[in-house]
Amino acid sequence: MFCGKCGGQVNDGVAFCPACGNAMNSAAAPAQQPAMPGMGMQQPTMQGAQQPNANYPPGYVPKKYKTAYWLALINCTYLYVGNTGLGILGLALEILAWIGVFTIGILGWILIIPAVVFTWITMSKVKAGKVADSQGYALLKE
Repeated sequence: MFCGKCGGQVNDGVAFCPACGNAMNSAAAPAQQPAMPGMGMQQPTMQGAQQPNANYPPGYVPKKYKTAYWLALINCTYLYVGNTGLGILGLALEILAWIGVFTIGILGWILIIPAVVFTWITMSKVKAGKVADSQGYALLKE
């Protein structure tokens, strides 16, 4: 059987979940499956198109493909989808590139190359569907 709180597997007859300490009431509650993406959860009600066959947990708002794609122009896609490390890297590259252009002049344009490459790679990954949000869900195409 599975814990109704954390979804961890619990042996039959155990009073408490070993993972989270939740009290198990095996007589009153039937065995539940773990809460995982795509495992029978309801979709949130949204205006507009929804991704078919995508089951989101309650309260989850899917990240949008178009937003992620256009945020790649300023290297903020990874901040949008929740990957803070790559998001800060992209934003730092963007800021350094523009500081270089306005302070160093012609030689500063060399600093733009890494930012442009990062932008191009990010946009290619978003377009190919290889960027997911921090919870592992694909971006919602509208």
